[in-house]
Order: sequence, then structure tokens, then C-alpha cells
Amino acid sequence: MLRSVLLVSLIGSYFICYSQGDPYYLNSFRFSQSQVHGSARTLGFAGAQTALGADLGSLSSNPAGLGFYRKSEFSFAPNLSIMNTNSTASGYSIPDRKVVFNVNNLGVAFCGLKDDIVESKWRGGTFAFGLTRTTNFQNSTTYRGTTNNSLADYITRRANTEGFNGSTYDKNNPHGLLDIAYGSYLFSPIVNGYDNNQKPIYSTSKYYSLLPPAEIYGETQYGKQETIEEKGGINEWTAAYGGNYNNKFYFGANLALVKMRYDRINSYHETAFNNLNVSNITTDITLNETLKVRGTGVNIGIGVNYVFSDVVRVGASIKSPTYMGINETYNASMTAKYANITLDGQPTSGQKSSNTSLNKYTLSSPLTLNGGLAVFLGKVGFLTGDIEYLDYSSSFIGGKDKTQYILSNQQIKTTYQSVVNLRFGAEFRASIMRFRFGYALYASPYINQIPDYDRRIRTGGMQTFTTGLGVRTNEFFLDAALGITYFKSNYSPYINPDPKDDLQISTTNVLNNITIGGGIFF
Repeated sequence: MLRSVLLVSLIGSYFICYSQGDPYYLNSFRFSQSQVHGSARTLGFAGAQTALGADLGSLSSNPAGLGFYRKSEFSFAPNLSIMNTNSTASGYSIPDRKVVFNVNNLGVAFCGLKDDIVESKWRGGTFAFGLTRTTNFQNSTTYRGTTNNSLADYITRRANTEGFNGSTYDKNNPHGLLDIAYGSYLFSPIVNGYDNNQKPIYSTSKYYSLLPPAEIYGETQYGKQETIEEKGGINEWTAAYGGNYNNKFYFGANLALVKMRYDRINSYHETAFNNLNVSNITTDITLNETLKVRGTGVNIGIGVNYVFSDVVRVGASIKSPTYMGINETYNASMTAKYANITLDGQPTSGQKSSNTSLNKYTLSSPLTLNGGLAVFLGKVGFLTGDIEYLDYSSSFIGGKDKTQYILSNQQIKTTYQSVVNLRFGAEFRASIMRFRFGYALYASPYINQIPDYDRRIRTGGMQTFTTGLGVRTNEFFLDAALGITYFKSNYSPYINPDPKDDLQISTTNVLNNITIGGGIFF
């Protein structure tokens, strides 16, 4: 089982991520995170709409706001997302960009408000149905860096600690990091002795890495580069009703079908180089991975609004946890090419593909509480603010075999905390024109605020700055909004016993969202 000492690293982020610990606690936040969302109008003031209404942005936030409608409405809001990233590692700074078109909001509201001449404190209400994109996963990141250790070290440690048994390895059915690494000649069993014919007897539980020994050949450097492209988002198809009592008290409820799609495509490349008494000894190893996650879930919400006066309104809403069933598939293909030096007649190149792996589990996201206050400035406009509470440590991963996710749920409890998110906005009016501004601050979900390099989604807080412009008449409306979201994320392709040995990638993420919406009253 001696293999070429030059085939030194390869497995990319999905296997790496899923091997460094449990991946599902990361997904519990990824698929539960709160972001600014709503119609083109509400995006202009950072989605701070809990105390407002008469807008389809109320569908998934506070359904009581539907009770403010005085006319029926149809609206549509497409969105252009431009994600810019800049990743820094080992002195290299690599920019990347991704541009995606989506539908941000689509819906119809049927107003059943009673005429003013009807004497009744019950003023009727509005039923609405529509689509809201609540979470955006779109991203693209590229990094480059150099370390003096290889993934082969990490994989060999795992093989020794996890009891990998090479004698049961099935080259036609590899499923898992160690199977693929073993089939790719990345580590080898130690020799326990020799039989009567002087043939080696290999261990079935102890392995060693075939990296060039530093004490003989000097230090080897490993150059690493990876592109990580993420796609998808979370959409809610929501049916909601908002009622109006005496033009003072508004209440509502909604039911949402949640559809989640997340794709992650990784291309990982590592090159090793040193001086082994021959010139230009290098490896060229590429691994392409595809992870696809699909989820379907449901949540419900209730909300209230109260009008104290023509100046002050307040609102509150509760959104239940989303109960989601999730299916994921994963496959990978690897190609390795290395210098024309072999041991025991091993080939100078190889290729290996994994069988598609499948997994099913369930996710329960946190309960969401929202409170809002709006102050109206007569015909000039209004100021509005929201406060949102979530407890990310309350997320729960489950499945048929509950013991499989014990570690997941323990990590959720010890990694995440409750947060308070803030959103503020303003709208100013001049005839049919509307001018909007907003700011949102989303707090860090982590208990430990140290920015370690296993924070792939974001390291801490997230800020969004918004501005918008609108035209509103008695027959139609047009709105445009620009949102700029800023956050940082950290990443390491694999974790070493000593963090100083890790390749540490720090990424600045800037997401520009341009939303243009319009609609008609009927």
C-alpha cells in the first residue's frame, strides 16, 4: 500500500466541513437566519414595517398591517443582487463577484373594507396571498494561501482516531472522506510485520501520511486555492388576513409554506513544492464538489396594530418556528496529476468520483418576536422602528435516528445565543413622490465573540443601509430600493490541532440589492 509521496492533498469543503465536527449545527443558523425582506417600498426603509401596513411587505412580517388597506392591490418586485467579496489569506487578497436576478416579492391583496357610511365598529379586512424571499444565500468566494501543512496530515489523524479499516474499503462504493482519501492514495497502513514468505502484514487501524519528511527533505510548502459558489434562498408562499376594528385596533394571522433551496459548489486545488533532489516536484490536484439541499416547511404568525392617534402607531407580531423537512445530496469528483516519480510502480495520475450520498433530517428554527413603533409627521411622512428577538440556541435538528443528531443539538446550545435585531426607517413625501431611508443592525448569533476561522456564514453582526424612491397615485405605484449589506466571514479549509497551523481566510462581504417594484390598485 505504499503510495506516491507527492499526492499530498485534495478533499474540499463539503467533506472538510462535514468532518471537522458536525455540519448540521452550522445549517441550523444558515437556514434560520433573519435578513431584511419585504416589498420594494418596505426595503427602502430597511423592512421596519411592524407598526405599518397597507403593503404586501406585511404578509410575512405582521399580517395585522393588511387591515390598513383601503383598496385592493396587485404588486410585483424583481430584484438584482450583486455580491462582492474580498478574501485575504497568507498575504493574498482575492476579490470575487456574483450577479443574480430574483423575484423578491409578488402578491395580491383583496380589500373588503366597509364604506364609511356603514355604521359599524367592525370595518372589515383584507385577504392577501403572495411570495416573499426572506433569505438570500447567493455568494461567491475565492481565496489563495500557503501553509507548511497539508490536508493529508488532517486526514491521516482522522483515519487513526476514527478506526478506519482499509481491509473493508470498497473502491466501487466510496462514501465518506476517508474512503475517497484512501482510494486516492493519500495515506497508507503501517507494516506490523512479515509473514513466512516475507510479505508485509499491514495494519487495519494504524496509518501514516506519505508526505515528504521535513527532517530529510526540508520544509514543504502547500499552496491552496478554492472557489466556493453558493446559490439559492428561502421563499415563503403566504396566505394572510388582516382585520380592522373601529380604525383603531388591527389584527391578523398568516400561514406560510416555506421552500428552501441551497446549492454549494466547491473547486479545491492544492499544490505541494519543495526540493527533493529533483527539479520542480509538484502536485496538481483538483476536487469538484456539489452539495444540494432542499427543504419544505411551514410556519404561522399572528400580529396586532394599535393606532393611538394620528401621530403614533404600535405593532407586534409572533412568528412560529418553521418546521422543515430537509433532503440533501452530495457528490464529488477528483483528478490528481503529479510529477513522474513513483514508488512501487504507482501511476502518476488518478481520478476518483464518489457515489451520491443522501441524507434526510428535520430542522425547527427559532420563534421570532417583533415589536414596532411608527410616528407620523402629518403629510410630511413618518419615522418607524422595529425590534426583533430570536433565540438561535432554540433551533433543533432531528431525524429518524435521533441519536445521530445529539452532537448537533449540543453544539447549537453551546455555539448560539439569543439576539435582538434593530431596524429603523423613514419616508418623506412631496406630492406623489416618496423618499425613503433605512438602517438595520443584525446582532451576532454567537456566544463566543472571538472571530475563529470556522465561521463560514458570518463572524458576528451584520449591517444593512437602504434608500428608496417611490411614486404613488390613486391608480398605481412604482418603487425602487437600494440596499447595501455588510458583514465579515471567516473560513479554514480544515482545522489543525494547533490553530496557528490553519490557513485562515477572512472575507469581507458586501451585498448590493437593487429592487424595482410596481403595482396597481383595483
